[in-house]
Amino acid sequence: MECPPGGIQEQETCGDDTNGGCDMEPGTEYFEPIECGTTICGTAWADGGSRDTDWYLLDITVPTTVTLSGDAENPTYIAGIIPYAADDPCNNSGSLD
Repeated sequence: MECPPGGIQEQETCGDDTNGGCDMEPGTEYFEPIECGTTICGTAWADGGSRDTDWYLLDITVPTTVTLSGDAENPTYIAGIIPYAADDPCNNSGSLD
């Protein structure tokens, strides 16, 4: 698929797992930062039971409606929004309130 005008390529190279968030080894977690209204163009891969997950960090400080959507040439799942604790992004004890 072509990246639409204004879309940004994800930072992860196809076949790598560099923005896997909480699916990565503890201490190596990386979340690609994203801003409201951004379109990310990415890649996906799967190999021997492993698959590509892309985690993005959207810092919201006021009540905001967030919509996630995706288009893909392969089966794709958008997991949703996980609130996080400020000191540990993989501790989802944060709140969406």
